[in-house]
Amino acid sequence: MGYLRSQSMSRGTLVLPAESDLAKSFVDDLGRHTNLQILDMNETSLLRPFRRSIQRVEEIERQLRYLQDQVTRWRGQIQKGEVGEFLLNDEDYSVDKIETSVKSLYRKFSESDQMNEEMTREIDLAAEEIAVLELAMVVLSGTAGPGLRQRSMSLQVGGGMREGGREGGIVRGNGE
Repeated sequence: MGYLRSQSMSRGTLVLPAESDLAKSFVDDLGRHTNLQILDMNETSLLRPFRRSIQRVEEIERQLRYLQDQVTRWRGQIQKGEVGEFLLNDEDYSVDKIETSVKSLYRKFSESDQMNEEMTREIDLAAEEIAVLELAMVVLSGTAGPGLRQRSMSLQVGGGMREGGREGGIVRGNGE
């Protein structure tokens, strides 16, 4: 089931001519004038001239699904164009340009997601350290001052080295 399919389909069999150029123009005409999804019934054959192209498109579809999930996760909206407009200007598009664009967006979203996870880990680590300090204050002095809890709410996490030489973010509280 393809990512780009949006309508219910019925099955049929299409046998294409052996001439590659004629088959390409036939499929192009079908794609322009009908709503059609082609399912390769010969996908286990080793003699598939378009295997690499199909794999590229499937990889682009996978990356588009990831991007769509990320956009909907953050409650964004995707602007969709008209199919007819695309078909009128299809000379302006190439799989190479689209693949490059999608890969670039995919890489940026992936890197952003990784940075978000790292920052979340740093914040969690800082919160754990604050909890340890509060417990130490209780044990050593018998009282837990509310000041440390208030300062923990205004933590700033930045890049660099922590005290003691451990790699990670610098954790600073207000007024320290």
